[in-house]
Amino acid sequence: MILYKPLPTQKTRYIDFNNPSEIQKIIEPVLDNEQFYKLKGGKLAKYTLLRLDMELWDLTVFQGYSGPVTVEHILPVTPQEKSEWVRIFDDTARKKWTNKLGNLVLLSGSKNSSAGNLDFNKKIEVYIKKQCSPFRLTQKLVEEFQRWDLENLQKRHQELIKRVEEIYLQRPPTQSSLF
Repeated sequence: MILYKPLPTQKTRYIDFNNPSEIQKIIEPVLDNEQFYKLKGGKLAKYTLLRLDMELWDLTVFQGYSGPVTVEHILPVTPQEKSEWVRIFDDTARKKWTNKLGNLVLLSGSKNSSAGNLDFNKKIEVYIKKQCSPFRLTQKLVEEFQRWDLENLQKRHQELIKRVEEIYLQRPPTQSSLF
């Protein structure tokens, strides 16, 4: 049992890291948070996505990432009024899903700004086809989804949460289309 030292205004909390169900109760609401992208100033999203990406590499040949690593929203934060995003996702869905884990990918810094608010197929062209993305998690997105709609976003979101839990709760991997 490990004691978590709280701030003076917080209660002391004990976390038993040998109890997977206790850990799951802590991490699952964080991973499913509607504002996941914004938690810890975006660092938690980047760390989580990098950790998921590392699972897709053979670490004996992995040479690391070069250049800045950024997190991109597939469904943009501020879609253009006449874009496919506004047709595919209503206001409620955009508000709920834009900053969730399943809507996020890793990119090199130079590609992030060039993709911006583009429609899905155009983003894929920028992310992958013009310059190969060094992130396998981003490559898998392109391989698995030809369209980005609410159903595919929710599917990817649940698969990513399940994979994070397998990693951190040391569960054996289940059959998943992402890994």
